[in-house]
Amino acid sequence: MTFKKGFQLNLITFLLAVSFITATPSVSHAMNIYNPANPFWNQSHWVTLKQNIEVFKIRNTNPMTNRYKVGTYTLKKGTHVKLFHSAVNFAWGLDSGKFNTNRTYTFAVNKSENNHAWFKFGIH
Repeated sequence: MTFKKGFQLNLITFLLAVSFITATPSVSHAMNIYNPANPFWNQSHWVTLKQNIEVFKIRNTNPMTNRYKVGTYTLKKGTHVKLFHSAVNFAWGLDSGKFNTNRTYTFAVNKSENNHAWFKFGIH
């Protein structure tokens, strides 16, 4: 079976291109679900607490630099709350029941931004 030179060249070019594409490592642009910039956190989500946590009730003021803490609460392990992640003034906030963040008060969880071992998603 004989091939024309042009066809052989095109076949070789094609095979080289395919091998290059499959050998090139892919770069993932997936964002961690706990990253506050993830669109997942544009709304609050129900979580179950895996340990006791401390919550600060913060009085919102204008300008925001004058905000101040007015109370401290402890939520027990197993409590179900709506949680949101903020990239602005604090890492974690609550948005349910007695701990409903609004224009007057913010309920901030006393945990660091990268610490998410204290809750699990959903109501368990």
